[in-house]
Amino acid sequence: MKSSGAANILVVLAVGLMIVLIAYFFWHVLVFYFQIKRGEAVNLPQFSTQSSATAPSDSQAVYDVVTADDPAFGPPQAQAKVTVVEFADYECPYCQQASSIVRSLSLKYQSSVRFIIRDFPLSQIHPDALAGAEAAGCAEEQGKFWPMYDRLFAQNGTLARTNLDQAAASIGLDSKAFDQCLDSHRRLPEIRADQADGTKAGVVGTPTFFINGQRIAGVIPQDTFEQIITAALGGQNP
Repeated sequence: MKSSGAANILVVLAVGLMIVLIAYFFWHVLVFYFQIKRGEAVNLPQFSTQSSATAPSDSQAVYDVVTADDPAFGPPQAQAKVTVVEFADYECPYCQQASSIVRSLSLKYQSSVRFIIRDFPLSQIHPDALAGAEAAGCAEEQGKFWPMYDRLFAQNGTLARTNLDQAAASIGLDSKAFDQCLDSHRRLPEIRADQADGTKAGVVGTPTFFINGQRIAGVIPQDTFEQIITAALGGQNP
C-alpha cells in the first residue's frame, strides 16, 4: 500500500511539473509575440556599409524600401550617403519614444543622412493609428508633415478626430482643406502601399527601421543609432 501511495505521489508530481513547464513555455511564446507586435523586441544586426543595391548575404538581407514620394528630411536621395527608412504607427508608444531620436539625428546628420517616414498603422491593436497616418498625409499636402509628425507623437496616442483637428489648427493648416482631405480618405492608397511594402520586407511591428536597406526592429537607443550611422558613413563626422 505504501509503495502504491508513493507511486501515486510521484505521478502527481511529474504531471504537475509537466504542466508548469508547458505553461512556462507558452508564457514566453506569448510575451515574445506581443513584444514583436508592439515593436519592443530589438534585434540589432552587425551592420555593413553595403548599399541597398548590393546583393544581400545569406546572413544579412538588404531590402529596397526607399521611395521618392514619402515625407523625407535630409539631402536628396542621390546625394545621401546613408538612407534611414522608418515604418511608423502614430499610436505606438515605442514609435513615440523613437520619434525624438529620429528628429535629433535627422538634424545632426542633415547633410549626409536622409530620413524617410513610411506608414504602418497596426489597426488591430491601435484603432486610431490609421486616422493618424491620414492626418500626417494631409498635413504633408500642405507642406507641414514634420510639424504634424511632432504634434501627433506629442499627443501620446490620443488621435480622435477632435484631437486631429486641434493638431491641424495648432500648426497652422488650412482647416477646410485638412477636413476635406480626411473626409475623402484620399491618403489611404498611399498608406496601404506603405503597409504592403513593409509586410513584404518583413515588418511585423513598429517602429521598424531600414538603414541602407538593413532591417532593425524596435527602438534603437540614440547612442547605438549614431554608432550604426557612423559605421555606414565610414567613420566620417556628420
